[in-house]
Order: sequence, then structure tokens, then C-alpha cells
Amino acid sequence: MASAAAHTDTPARRMLLFLTAALLGAALILGAWQGYRYERLLHAVDTLEQEQRRWHERNKQTMDAIVALRSPRRIKAAAADLGLRRIDSAHRLMVRLALPEPLPEPPARGGSGP
Repeated sequence: MASAAAHTDTPARRMLLFLTAALLGAALILGAWQGYRYERLLHAVDTLEQEQRRWHERNKQTMDAIVALRSPRRIKAAAADLGLRRIDSAHRLMVRLALPEPLPEPPARGGSGP
């Protein structure tokens, strides 16, 4: 029985066992590293999504402020605060711009033609 066990414990078998253990260990380490990277990327995505929500909210607030500032009531109140008043149509000046006339075509340069 001892001779049968000695024949199965060859250097090639030991090398195969060592390589199998090394590969399993490497796979375990790579799996842990991949899990760590995944968690880190999930955290980065969460952070970016929160920032996007903050920017979206700021954009909505800015748009609301623009709408409020552009309202006719707000403009009239600001004009009154500055002492401005509407002018009547008799005091308005209208300027109409006419399109310039097209320039004439330059004469063809001399050449011997038919």
C-alpha cells in the first residue's frame, strides 16, 4: 500500500496541486479586489447623482427667479422704485432701416472671346 501512495506523489502532481492552489488564491484575491472596485464605483455614482439632483434643484430655483423677475408687475415695481415712467407715443422715435441697394456687377475683364 505504501508503494501505491509513493507513486501518486510525483513532482508533476505536486506542481499541479501547487498551481491549482495558486490559481484559486489568485481568483479569490481578484474577486475581492473587483468587489472593492465595484463598491467604490457605486459610491462615486451615488455622489454624482446627489450632485446632479442639487444642480437640478438650483436650476429650477434659478428659472423660477427669472420668471418672477420678468413678470410685468415686477418690472413696473422696479421702474417705480427707480423713478421711471412710461412715455406716451407722441414722444417715441421710430427708426426704420432700409436695405441697401445691391451693387452693380463689375464689367467682365477683357479677353479674346467669341
